[in-house]
Amino acid sequence: MYMNWGTKIVLVLAIFVIGMAAVGFYMVGQDQDSLVESDYYERGINFDEVYQRRENLDQLQAKPTVILQNDTLQIRFVHRGNQGQLRLKRSSDASLDLSEDVAISGDVFLLPVADLERGAWDLHLEWEAEGHPFLHEQTIYMN
Repeated sequence: MYMNWGTKIVLVLAIFVIGMAAVGFYMVGQDQDSLVESDYYERGINFDEVYQRRENLDQLQAKPTVILQNDTLQIRFVHRGNQGQLRLKRSSDASLDLSEDVAISGDVFLLPVADLERGAWDLHLEWEAEGHPFLHEQTIYMN
């Protein structure tokens, strides 16, 4: 069968358009949101509060020491009597995220992490001590 060059161009364009439409339908059909955090917009609205928590951390020199030792995450606070929330986020799989309440009278919080996947985790720690709110974030690596 013989085709002229005009027929070949139309055929290639038709295949290209069908391919692009298929890719578009596939992408729209995915049930994933590209946002890292589900409360992204709410956090943006509360930026002043987050900023103040970070400033308190620097101004009051309250940065905690985070140590990963023997499958235990140890957080040593500067102040005693800390209450707040610890979140460990896995950027590769949100279903592995972990959230723990922090309520200690002393200055050391211990969390067993032997069951967590190895690799990089984002540690997000919000707490209050001596009437001041604080926020500390860092990346830790599970070996």
